[in-house]
Amino acid sequence: MNLYTSLTLRYLKENKRRTIVTIIGIILSTALICGIGNISVSLMDHKIRETIANDGEFHATFYDIKKDDISTITNSAGISKSALSESLGYAKLDKDDKYMIQIKEYDENAFKGYQIKLKDGRFPSNDKEIVLSEESLKKSNKKIGDSISFNIGKRVDEDGNSREGDLWAYEN
Repeated sequence: MNLYTSLTLRYLKENKRRTIVTIIGIILSTALICGIGNISVSLMDHKIRETIANDGEFHATFYDIKKDDISTITNSAGISKSALSESLGYAKLDKDDKYMIQIKEYDENAFKGYQIKLKDGRFPSNDKEIVLSEESLKKSNKKIGDSISFNIGKRVDEDGNSREGDLWAYEN
């Protein structure tokens, strides 16, 4: 072992320029590898935060659930939080309006999970109040506080059964 050490030290002393260039190369390549790793982790974190902001923060969505099955799913192992949303149907904001909006019903956890943020006004405090998207307000002549009445159409399947609510859940 001493022979290898003495040969290495002698080589390094005789070739100082090559030794310095090699050490600088090792430092630069290590910095490059660490930088690429940091960029990858940062990009992944950015994509996760962007997805949560755009689509909501949940891990699973269950569609067409019967009301009897909701407690079975929400009390299952691995689910720490859950929220309910139900599509009530589609309606026009104005009678002569050509645009249709989808009417959905959310519980309190769904507002938080879908990352719904208000620009103006407040969240509904009863079942007679709604939240409209900024786009819907622009397309109609409505303002915050106006009264709106809807003719909501129910969606049914081929058998004539109405659609139940959607449930989404968080994992532990």
